[in-house]
Amino acid sequence: MSEKVIVVTGGSGEIGCQVFYDLAKKDFVVVFTYNNNKEKAIEIETLIKSYSPKSFCYKVDVSNSENVMTFASILEDKFRGI
Repeated sequence: MSEKVIVVTGGSGEIGCQVFYDLAKKDFVVVFTYNNNKEKAIEIETLIKSYSPKSFCYKVDVSNSENVMTFASILEDKFRGI
């Protein structure tokens, strides 16, 4: 079976944390972005990695097209076919 990967822009808030945690427990690889709240994003990433070790967060300013393209390239390299 192929990996189930979910990619979410934003998500370092409380609702994002709970949703990501629930998805990680259901065998999803969770990839989410943050822009300003690195400390909270790392906290969430650490929590979800206990269930889904391939999950990660990445700093992206979605108003910057270069940032978005870099993130898209990282996803393509890591997951082939997203």
